[in-house]
Amino acid sequence: MNPIIKTLFVCLSLVLYGHSLIAAEAKPAKPVPAGIESDNIEADCSCVGVGTEENSPDYIEIFSTPEEAVTSIAPELQTGSLIFTKGDCLAVRMYTRSNYTHVAAVVKEPTGEYVYDSMNPMGVRRLSLSEYLSTQLPDELHLLHPQAKLTSNQEKAFTDALEAKIGTPYSVRHHLTGNRAEGVHCAEYVIDALNECDLMRAENPPRVSPASLLRGSIGAGLYQPVRSFAIQPPLAPVEVANSWCEQLWVDTCDCTSYSWIRFRKLVFCH
Repeated sequence: MNPIIKTLFVCLSLVLYGHSLIAAEAKPAKPVPAGIESDNIEADCSCVGVGTEENSPDYIEIFSTPEEAVTSIAPELQTGSLIFTKGDCLAVRMYTRSNYTHVAAVVKEPTGEYVYDSMNPMGVRRLSLSEYLSTQLPDELHLLHPQAKLTSNQEKAFTDALEAKIGTPYSVRHHLTGNRAEGVHCAEYVIDALNECDLMRAENPPRVSPASLLRGSIGAGLYQPVRSFAIQPPLAPVEVANSWCEQLWVDTCDCTSYSWIRFRKLVFCH
């Protein structure tokens, strides 16, 4: 090869290589929102509701059935929407020191809306929106949407990441150590999926809690609170027995059943 041509070829190669390095450096990195990792500070969410004051009893929309809630919220859902729960699970409250005990991710498909989460003791699962809401009543739920709708590539990456971990066991103990474990907890599962679709990431995903994820995603302007709601079925008619003895038995059964439901949610978190 002619020495002059060879020299020009080498120079051109170096110039192109330098441009590729500059382009690689210029590519925006996935943001790490401030506060995305739990620092044991309570997060809160100013969601849009019926009332104007968060402290008022009616700022939360109340639905009587999961199906009624689905009819109301399904049209506005999009892939990447997040549903946060303020629940009773003592383990999560103790580990994260927050009232926010759970978070789940939404994927919108032609056949309907599906919710992915990691729940004790089932692990990572996929439920229809109606099925998922049935598992959360009567807890308070907060719905958030991405500030900018995900692109088709982001939606695919997000969905693929969620699907890939279905069946993974649930674990929350490693939230304290920050070390990866065999299982995943709900916020860790969601932040991993958000990382895969290049929306945001955390330096230490196991340390992300539902509260810190909510606080960080809103604070960074990546998510916006949309509404707060709860599903509270009407109280069943009180059964009236024929005698005080039968009434005592009926009341005892009702009380025991209610106490067991509360105990299960407090201790077993489901």
